[in-house]
Amino acid sequence: MSDAEAANPMRAPIERLPSEVIEIICRFLLCQHGRAALVQFSIAAAAFFAPAIRVALLEPPLDPPGTEIVDAVFPGDKVERARWWAACAKRPGELIVCAEADADLAAVDEQQLRRTFCLFLTMRAHNRKLVTSRPAESLSVDLLSFKWSFIQVPTQQVRHVAFSEDVVRRMPLPAQLPLPSTLTMLHVDGLNLGDPPVVSKVMTLLPTTLTTLVLGAVVANCDWTLKNLYDRLPLTLKAFTLINHRIGEVPEDFGHESTPALLDALAKMTALTRFHHEILRVEDASVILDALAAHHGRRMRLISLSLLVTENTNMNAIGPTDSGLDAPLIVDDLDVRVTSLDDSVHGSISMACMHYLLPLLPNPTRSLRLESPQWNVLLFVRIGDLMRASPTLTHMHLQATDMLPCLAQFNPWSNFPFSALIEDFFPSMLTSLSLTKCLPGRFACEFSSPDWSFPSMITEIDLSCNELVTADLEFLKTRWPPGLVSLNLAHNKIDALVVPLPDTMQVLDLSHNRALGKDTQLNDESLRNEWILGMPSGLRELSMVGCRLDESRVGLLRTLQQRAGTTKGGYARLRIRADEGQFLD
Repeated sequence: MSDAEAANPMRAPIERLPSEVIEIICRFLLCQHGRAALVQFSIAAAAFFAPAIRVALLEPPLDPPGTEIVDAVFPGDKVERARWWAACAKRPGELIVCAEADADLAAVDEQQLRRTFCLFLTMRAHNRKLVTSRPAESLSVDLLSFKWSFIQVPTQQVRHVAFSEDVVRRMPLPAQLPLPSTLTMLHVDGLNLGDPPVVSKVMTLLPTTLTTLVLGAVVANCDWTLKNLYDRLPLTLKAFTLINHRIGEVPEDFGHESTPALLDALAKMTALTRFHHEILRVEDASVILDALAAHHGRRMRLISLSLLVTENTNMNAIGPTDSGLDAPLIVDDLDVRVTSLDDSVHGSISMACMHYLLPLLPNPTRSLRLESPQWNVLLFVRIGDLMRASPTLTHMHLQATDMLPCLAQFNPWSNFPFSALIEDFFPSMLTSLSLTKCLPGRFACEFSSPDWSFPSMITEIDLSCNELVTADLEFLKTRWPPGLVSLNLAHNKIDALVVPLPDTMQVLDLSHNRALGKDTQLNDESLRNEWILGMPSGLRELSMVGCRLDESRVGLLRTLQQRAGTTKGGYARLRIRADEGQFLD
């Protein structure tokens, strides 16, 4: 026994693990349960604190903005400080920039404020009870313990920083914000691309070591500002993301100056492997793909393009370019969406743009996601060509954006051709299929061939956000893949699940099917509820959120959960998520 263990005989075995092993545990907690869980773990024992804080600082956020930055004057009085934390309603594990001053705050000039990074920890009452959100009215701020409120972080240890949307819009970015030279990821949300001084200030803050830049734009009415942004992009970037946050319009000269600047920047970013852009003209898609393919042998992990169709779109410009490139562009995950900001642009125009665009796309090696106003047979012919050229594809997702037509107006030639999804249409390695906002109610039973079935190699199916009814599930009852593991039927109009389902099923999502909570036309109570007890015995996750189940169905779900048994640790094998107040765990 070491001297440290002899001095602390009451330490648990996990506390005696090497710090490297504890860091692995911390990474698992961060990935599975988020930063709040990691912070609570860090304060459970002294041995956990340093490894947990190290992981929190070095690991990038999994769900940007993840860590939020608040630039505000930090009160010095203990009670006021507690009220400030409660007003911010920060979550444990977030990173805060505090502007502190030693003198009277009202008399301090903005330039004299000293800004430091602080990691926000969870507050505790004097009885050590966690206070994870706004303190209750009955809990006086005088009774709060500030021992765990925050910890100052050395600037050079900060690797990932994100500004929240409200900060950028309500509090101007401070020019003296202490972004360290070692920063590798920056996320700025709510950026006004129509304000040249704001864009210039943000780009001036960027360190030369930056590898990941995420920008969320709320306004993009100046093409010259976009050009200025592209001209100042760090050449060290490995991932660049520009997100469209509620942009309502683009300037008439959109793309005239900014597109050449973007092409020039992409040609210089030799390390770029992830490119996500949601503010592009559809006619610029081919030249952008050529710019990404300019570096011979580069493998793109992700290409995600949201292409805008406007009244000025020239469909004749959507075509192959004479780039002279010999090597094809290699991409793992490809995501292409054709959309419009203008309601006057008819969906058929966007569909025509997608028709011209599909032959230009590179062949993805892992996943393909396509979004169009609607899907028809002509588009499926082009998709089939792309699928046959992608033999290693494992995930496919098709989504429509226009409102689904009613069944009486539905034409299987001009609308989604469900029967085209035969086994020969898909690559042999495809395991995940997602069709969202594509299918009206009673479509499958009215239009699909009686000999049709899902490809046998599929293990995950997502049919959420359609208008499927129980009659559609009756048609699909014998057509599910034999090895189906996960099925998502959320946001449909199903009033009863049709069983049996494949015995291999482990995950089922029926959330937000409000008809499931209503009485069906069947008079027999047992027939109305038999689908609950008829679910596969191997089911491990079931979501019923938003179904508004009555007490009798909740009781049947508890019976189903009891049948599944418990683990060695005493936890239910079947996890059921339902509405608040319906306790099923």
